[in-house]
Order: sequence, then C-alpha cells, then structure tokens
Amino acid sequence: MTMQEKLGWGAAHLLPDNATAAWGARLIITQTGDVDIVHDRQHAVGNDDDIDDLLNWLNNVPWRQSLSDMLKSHQVSTREGAEVTVYQDPYIVVRGNSNGSHGYFYICAYPAEVR
Repeated sequence: MTMQEKLGWGAAHLLPDNATAAWGARLIITQTGDVDIVHDRQHAVGNDDDIDDLLNWLNNVPWRQSLSDMLKSHQVSTREGAEVTVYQDPYIVVRGNSNGSHGYFYICAYPAEVR
C-alpha cells in the first residue's frame, strides 16, 4: 500500500511515490487568512522515527503564516481550486488545494528529500 493510499486526510494525491513519511489534514480556512487545524481531521503515516522528525519540523516552520498570507493576497482562493506549494525548505514540503470548497483546504507535508 502506498503513502497516498494510507493517508486518511489531506491532499494525499500530492505526495511523491517515494515519500517516507507524510502528514495530511483538512483545514478550515477563510479568504481573510484564518487557518484552523481540526484535531480529528489530520493523519500521519510512515515509520515512527520519520513521522516524529516530520511533525517536529512541521511544528517549527511558518507554513500556517504562509498559507494565511496566500489567502489574503488571493494566491489561494476558497472558491477556486489550485494545487499550491504552501511552504518548502531543504527539509520539508507542504502542499495543498482548496478544491474550491468554500472553506476547506486539503494539505499534505512530507520530507523534502525523498529516498
């Protein structure tokens, strides 16, 4: 079973085939820049060490602020779907899409260096 098939929430289809860990979520967003994570609408997959590394890194980078800024500047729309890279550095990639859902954003994060 692939990471895409295992990830229960988020934008699993945006994961590379060789991702070693992944986190996904369905966020609640507004066009004015509000970004909320719903605790029971997120999921992480991979081996425990890779998940821990990914979540620790994810908790320490400004991906939420980046998404908020993208919403405010209309780079991301609540009414029109488009795949976007929300945040990327040498260690992590965060991607997602609103799917034109008028208030949800489907997101995934994975290590930037996939094996």
